[in-house]
Amino acid sequence: MKVTGGEFRGRMLRSLGGHELRPTSARVREAVFNIVGTGIREARVLDLFAGTGIMGIEALSRGAKISVFVESYPEAVRVIRENLAKVGCLGRARIYHSDVLRGLATLHHQGQVFDFIYIDPPYKSDLYLQVMDAIGKLELLSPEGRVIIEADKRRHFPDQIGCLTSQGIYGYGDTVIKLYVQDKEGGDANGGDQ
Repeated sequence: MKVTGGEFRGRMLRSLGGHELRPTSARVREAVFNIVGTGIREARVLDLFAGTGIMGIEALSRGAKISVFVESYPEAVRVIRENLAKVGCLGRARIYHSDVLRGLATLHHQGQVFDFIYIDPPYKSDLYLQVMDAIGKLELLSPEGRVIIEADKRRHFPDQIGCLTSQGIYGYGDTVIKLYVQDKEGGDANGGDQ
């Protein structure tokens, strides 16, 4: 698995086999960062269900200020740490060994806010809506921030989840990337839409 762009382009990182881990393909990674563009520079990035950490590392490679990784599988946490060390970015990263919903609560209590939040749970998982709702309610997204979901193309996503509104969907083979932004007109202060 190679970093596809930026300062660490071409660097080989460790991957993980089995355990239902499915690293984001190089094609999808490049597409995500083409969509994000130069907005990634100096951004605070949150990589949920981080796996090998490839998305957060790609963000650091392209100039993100910090990447925060949340991952529950112990071996994956070790791989994230190893991959960050390989590219010399341990000082620009934080790793939380936690399930995602508990990790989001911890980040909220610490007062952390992010410019980009990447969500890539196992394709069969039903956690998408819970995680999106928690992001809105816990106010983890900066005012101009974006949430990016990677999912199986057969999965349906509503146009509105709490205070988050769909901004576009992009297809790449069996994978879709869905973007959400904060609804600046609707939604209440607690992230609801009523």
